[in-house]
Amino acid sequence: MQHTPNITPSGINAGLSVVLLYHGRKKEEELCLLAKKRGVLIDGMREYFIGKEKGKPAFVLRFSGLSKEEIQKGMKELKEAWKESGDFY
Repeated sequence: MQHTPNITPSGINAGLSVVLLYHGRKKEEELCLLAKKRGVLIDGMREYFIGKEKGKPAFVLRFSGLSKEEIQKGMKELKEAWKESGDFY
């Protein structure tokens, strides 16, 4: 997410998905719901952690089978959804 200080992309060249590391105050579940309301389906990484320590919030974005235009639209919708949370600018 270009120009979004609370987000660090990871694994951009890894294939058909990318991980976004989140450095803000909102809960992972809340941000997933905000995205879903805008039609963007993302997965939180917390379910992949084992034990008490769940790690920092992070999200998996999958883009297999999507056109470049669909990916760009989805990223724009995701950024707008998260801006509404008040934790992004």
